[in-house]
Amino acid sequence: SDQWGNITTGLELIRKTHQESQALGLSSPLLMKSDGTKFGKSESGTLWLDDTLTSAYQLYQYFLNASDADVLNYLNMLTLLTNEDIHTIMEKHQQAPHERHAQKTLAKEVVSMVHGEKGLMQAEKVTRALFSGSFDDLSEADFLVLKQVLDVSEITDIMEALIALGLAASKREAREFISNQAISMNGVKLTDPEYQFTAKDAFYDRFIVLRRGKKKYGLIILN
Repeated sequence: SDQWGNITTGLELIRKTHQESQALGLSSPLLMKSDGTKFGKSESGTLWLDDTLTSAYQLYQYFLNASDADVLNYLNMLTLLTNEDIHTIMEKHQQAPHERHAQKTLAKEVVSMVHGEKGLMQAEKVTRALFSGSFDDLSEADFLVLKQVLDVSEITDIMEALIALGLAASKREAREFISNQAISMNGVKLTDPEYQFTAKDAFYDRFIVLRRGKKKYGLIILN
């Protein structure tokens, strides 16, 4: 009932704008997560359909990381899959939950519906790059997606950049990570603690991806 005013105002706007009398308002039950919180919030904030506010990659990751307790409800509520298809998906998922078959299907279905096949392909490509640590296949547009989701710095000194990106707490720690070969630049291990980034290191003369270990990333964007 709290949305009734929004619905009736929207119907009136449609009638005045398009001279249509056939507009309808639809409602559905509030979608809740298994922990009792409302669907649509992430650690980084609200999920949006506008890709300038939530990229296809971010939307893909949100659903890829859905809990096993939520994924069946999401498949039923947010996709156009048949009950038979969903039953088959969940059966396959339960055979090997760690492979996240249901979550991958959910992410593909929602992202392709919202952002089209092009958006889905980009989301999957960026996901593969961050998982593998190889960025050779990314387009300039893909790197702009990374800019939305990674910490970014313009610093060209390796140790200062690691600190600015949260990949090291101090110069001493940064030097330690480098000497232990825990830092890579665009997939290549760095061993020089005095290294200075230049355009020759960068994709498209601008983008340098720093990685610590397997999952910690930061992005250098050169001026």
